[in-house]
Amino acid sequence: MSVGEAVAPKLLRFWSSHASTGMSVAPQPPSRTEGSGTFSVASYNIRSGRAGGMASALRAMAALGVDVGVFQETKVTNGIYARSGSGYSVFATDANSAWQGGVALFWREHDLFVVEEQQAWGPNVISWHMVTGRERFYCIGAYIPPTDLSALEYIDKAWKACPKHCKPMLMGDLNIDLEYPRN
Repeated sequence: MSVGEAVAPKLLRFWSSHASTGMSVAPQPPSRTEGSGTFSVASYNIRSGRAGGMASALRAMAALGVDVGVFQETKVTNGIYARSGSGYSVFATDANSAWQGGVALFWREHDLFVVEEQQAWGPNVISWHMVTGRERFYCIGAYIPPTDLSALEYIDKAWKACPKHCKPMLMGDLNIDLEYPRN
């Protein structure tokens, strides 16, 4: 079962249960100041962010209801990429080449969080702060190519830069076999 198949029936039931009340718009989530609510986070390998690939991936994330996430394998170079699309803002690194690597942060405006202080830490690592009411997360998005461990150095630098008042979160394609982590 795909994520869309798992989520769609729940959304449909939620919407149909409110449709009978005569409401013409979907109910709004609670605000950050109320201190509750949910948002969705995703990490997704895309074939390429070039030639419309970023826009296509953003449309897919919008269809799934994702609010913030990281794309891996964007393969964008020279700062040429879509800075927005499908209601999202995008911040991307320059990949080492047009054939491998690169990551991008994507997010859309939301009542429950704010994205701040985006930073590139090399071709395959980015960081940002995500503020959710009283909580502040220091997020790192990374891609570690199977044959190139140089991203580990950038992940380490980004991790060490985590402010003391933030909770760290690491996401992405780390190419790690959790059953045999030393391989």
